[in-house]
Amino acid sequence: MIGIYKITNIINQKCYIGQSTDLIQRIRKHIKTLVNGTNSNEHLQNAYNKYGQGNFTIEIIEECDIENLDNREIFWIDYYKSYDSQFGYNKTKGGTGGNGYFELCNEDEKNCIKLKKSERVSGINNPNYGMNCYTDGIVIKYIKDDEIELYESQGWRPGVPDFVREKERIANTGPANGFYGKKHSDETKQKLSDNRTGDKNWNFGKVIYHKDNEQKYVDPTEIEYYETNGWIKGVSEDTKRKISEKNKGKKITEDILRPRSNVYLYDGEEYIGWRKMQTHLRNNGYPQISEAAIVKLSNNQSVRGYDDLFGEITIKEK
Repeated sequence: MIGIYKITNIINQKCYIGQSTDLIQRIRKHIKTLVNGTNSNEHLQNAYNKYGQGNFTIEIIEECDIENLDNREIFWIDYYKSYDSQFGYNKTKGGTGGNGYFELCNEDEKNCIKLKKSERVSGINNPNYGMNCYTDGIVIKYIKDDEIELYESQGWRPGVPDFVREKERIANTGPANGFYGKKHSDETKQKLSDNRTGDKNWNFGKVIYHKDNEQKYVDPTEIEYYETNGWIKGVSEDTKRKISEKNKGKKITEDILRPRSNVYLYDGEEYIGWRKMQTHLRNNGYPQISEAAIVKLSNNQSVRGYDDLFGEITIKEK
């Protein structure tokens, strides 16, 4: 479906106008990025964070031919005056995919704009830096640590509403998933693996902690802070129970293993395949670890951050 869509803040009636050659997919992306706090339009994202998901509506206001997209977007942005901060969240008066000036820049200028934009919303510059995402089942709010007790006493809980999770699940399941029916090439798989291994993994060197129903990967420099605030090292008993129930009745034996699967020996137990070894370590408070790192440890090679595992893991001979 090709056309124009409109996101409206029902509290103040401000709106955002956009165009797309695939309206359904574009709307799903807006919902996902707003929920995750990563929408590229910081004005719209800040408003969403302030007012909550329940106070925004998304609708298709016109279907049109692809050659008329720019003109119709310009028309509707002008109609609603959404380029004016008093009335809306658009940054330009429309056209060229809604990027206006950006599309006219050369690559160096575009990269400079992207870098400046990233710096404005990264780390301490992000309006939600150091805050906690909570919901009452409908609205989402980012709150400070000292507000958690108050909100929890009023029935708020960590995370996003269940209906948002369900929408995301549906939007990414089966034919609705943009990657449905496709496969990564071996080259792409290797690149993905390389970008998630060792110190390139976003949880590298961090330790898993839990408190109530929430879990976090904590940087070693923040461990003292979390422990003084009631966080406990490792995975919660509830999570362990769910994992146990999920695997109940399943039995993995050597005769169904892939030939290349290793059997790891650690602390008197056998773990078939490196992922089983990884899961066990993670459930006991160790940071995420790659297959290569586990193999190094089994070969008595040191791995940064895992000094206490040196020489403790061995590979069982097949």
